[in-house]
Amino acid sequence: MKQYAAQRNRLYSSLTFTCLILSVCLWSQSYQYLGGYDDLGLPSYLEENEEIDSSVLTLIRQILPERVPLPERRPELINGAFDSDLHIVEKASLWVTFFHEEAGYKNVLGFYTYDMDSPPTMKPAPEDITIIFPNASREGSGGRLVTGAKVKIGTFEPGTGIGWVLFSNGWKAAVTPGNWELYSNANFNTEKTAEKRAHSVSIYNPSLDNVILGFEDLSREHPVCDHDFNDVLFFVSADPPSAIQKANLADTESALEEVVEVPVEAAPELTEDVIEEGALIRLSKLYYNFDKASIRADATEDLDELVRIMTKYPNMTIAISSHTDSRGNESYNLNLSKNRAKSVVDYLAKKGIDPKRVSSEGYGETKLLNDCADGVSCSEEQHQYNRRTEVRIVEMGAKVDVEYNDNGPKTIDKMPGSNR
Repeated sequence: MKQYAAQRNRLYSSLTFTCLILSVCLWSQSYQYLGGYDDLGLPSYLEENEEIDSSVLTLIRQILPERVPLPERRPELINGAFDSDLHIVEKASLWVTFFHEEAGYKNVLGFYTYDMDSPPTMKPAPEDITIIFPNASREGSGGRLVTGAKVKIGTFEPGTGIGWVLFSNGWKAAVTPGNWELYSNANFNTEKTAEKRAHSVSIYNPSLDNVILGFEDLSREHPVCDHDFNDVLFFVSADPPSAIQKANLADTESALEEVVEVPVEAAPELTEDVIEEGALIRLSKLYYNFDKASIRADATEDLDELVRIMTKYPNMTIAISSHTDSRGNESYNLNLSKNRAKSVVDYLAKKGIDPKRVSSEGYGETKLLNDCADGVSCSEEQHQYNRRTEVRIVEMGAKVDVEYNDNGPKTIDKMPGSNR
């Protein structure tokens, strides 16, 4: 009987795996493709990389700051006052350039076209969608894209509308619909309330004569969605540039006018609730002394919990990001944050976690969680809030129980000579 049960279980597992592979293959074959791609979804049809000045990232972070809800800050950008689709008014060739990613998901970017005189009333069929980036993830985050990776998507006649679709976490060794199919036409998205259905924003940048295309890659009814619309960012450019209609698009200048300041929401803390792929988790007990990269004695509680979870779920991979406060030289802070991230990787490795399961990045002072920038008088507790490390769950492989709350650091380390 035991032998029969074992054979039955092996057969069931084999059939389940076969069905999964078949399902992935069927979905992959339904879409249109611009060309081939490698095992991590890197297109074989990339053109020469586009050179992008670092000031562009600064501009986008002003318009779409990390973890600041866009519906609260600039609701007109996504409430229907402007379009996210593009309208082509003269014959032109179009390119899409990968710019930046803040996501843990391996997202898929595609597009579809329609007659502007007869816009679609329902979402496009899979065979009407052309895949641009099978895996819109950067190097070190589950993909191989680099900033400036550029693809020509075609030549289009005047009167053509171009809609976008992001398959949230859709790359599964092949293109799948992922967790959610997210369309630039908000009417095609599935949130229960209309005001939460927008998932993309298109902003014309006059200085580069192109369009910034940003996405929110979680369901906007999901409890950990931050609504910042910068999870993955692209540029869309045309030759000639005048072929893209601008009157229906927001532009960078108006998007920066009269900005309503909204407090940044800290990432949830690692305790005991549901962690899943794409979640950003704050290690609230992992703080650093001023000007130091070493792990503090009071910081090991979170790291040991992370070790426990990663040991329990051996397919789990993560991305570590470390940050500094604003004091000190920018380049020095960048190196300091990289060293802080490395110290986490080293700690996990000493506890038996394979370093291949952990990527790391330092962001210096570029992602402050409060207003404590250069020249702003802040308390030591406010500065320490920025000296933090966060974990993005890249791949899970199974469900984990984690609880969210919003505790601050237990111990406050003061800058030498500070009385605050």
